[in-house]
Amino acid sequence: NTDADGQYNGKEIPELIKPILEGKADFVLGSRFRGRIEYMPIHKKVTNRIATFVTRQVSGLPISDAQTGFRAFTSDAAFHLNVMADYTYVQETLIQAANCGLMIEEIPIEFRKRKGGESRLISNIFGYAKRAGGTIVTTYRDYQPLKTFSYIGIFFIVFGLILGSRVLIHYFNTGMVTPYLPSAVLTVLLLIVGIQTLVIGLLADMLKTHRRIQDEVLYRLKKMESDNKRKER
Repeated sequence: NTDADGQYNGKEIPELIKPILEGKADFVLGSRFRGRIEYMPIHKKVTNRIATFVTRQVSGLPISDAQTGFRAFTSDAAFHLNVMADYTYVQETLIQAANCGLMIEEIPIEFRKRKGGESRLISNIFGYAKRAGGTIVTTYRDYQPLKTFSYIGIFFIVFGLILGSRVLIHYFNTGMVTPYLPSAVLTVLLLIVGIQTLVIGLLADMLKTHRRIQDEVLYRLKKMESDNKRKER
């Protein structure tokens, strides 16, 4: 996998696929930040660093460049990946690969200055951050639903307890809720929302088993179709 803008050096493809041929990796990333960057605007460097940090946190992969478009997969690894995002695939495939237990390696590469044209993917930094961030969140939610909803639920519960603490202190001292009735109502609402969110997380985590089965079925269907096409040749 590479981009058509000439920024990746095609002569480095043998090095990119070498870990795969040696059986050391299923998925190889060409890291610009471990290699040589001829030119990259500062705002893109910052954006790439932030996106890589977030992807590293949610995937658990010790990678240095999550945004790279210079990648190599084994056919088996490609069968495991199901790209659902309609904007960019780079973060989604890494999170999926981590959850599938694929062996991932990085190699340093050269990143050259673009000779013509402009990037349509990162033409607007805020637009890219919004859409790429949405992809990371939804992919993480699909593969780690309990953690996702637990974080949200705990946030509401903790906020509700902090807000409700002064209501309780006032009630124990005076035997009355007033003048903190609005705070008491808001506290109850926050606790209800938090508990409901935790329940949703538990239910979603139960459905995660079905997703694993669906992913396995898709993997086997892709592999079967590929094997049949090879036999036809």
